[in-house]
Amino acid sequence: MPFDRHPGIRYFKPEEFERRTARDAPLVNWWQFLDPDVVYALDKLRHTYGNPIIISPADGTIGRVGKENFYSDHYCDVDSDPPRLVRALDVMPIVITQNEARAGLAREQAFRISLAAIGAGFNAIGLYPHWKPYPGFHLGIRRGTVTMPASTSLWGNVKTKIAQDITSSEYVTASDALLAWQPKNKLGLET
Repeated sequence: MPFDRHPGIRYFKPEEFERRTARDAPLVNWWQFLDPDVVYALDKLRHTYGNPIIISPADGTIGRVGKENFYSDHYCDVDSDPPRLVRALDVMPIVITQNEARAGLAREQAFRISLAAIGAGFNAIGLYPHWKPYPGFHLGIRRGTVTMPASTSLWGNVKTKIAQDITSSEYVTASDALLAWQPKNKLGLET
């Protein structure tokens, strides 16, 4: 797969975009199926942030297929006319400390990255403080129409404990997600 699919990208390589759509699905390199605007916005965000941004290691964090995913920003259909490219991915900005250990973001950094993501061109931003191994973001670019331009959408998702060993996930405002934001160090411990 040619690297020049997205020429001028400074911080990412095609092999960083290999993910499965589901646990038993084959590994796919989504580089060639990413909307160029998403790749350039991600590269701009990485430049503004100044630290590494990793693609979430979870399945389905880049592309998804199947009719059940049609309304997802992650949905991809290269056989449609025109092809529908992936317009979102899930990422985990990290901090490199003095001893090169990776650490999750502090709440203030998460807020600043949300604003920087808008400045980079993303208009669909979800904050997910419970993701592993680090808290993360859904970053997408939604398209509008001439009569109805796309507006910026911010949201959060938090886990709540409903019983001793049972948690539930619920969508909340971005502000509420920031309040739940607890950075974790390299060992996964809250800092």
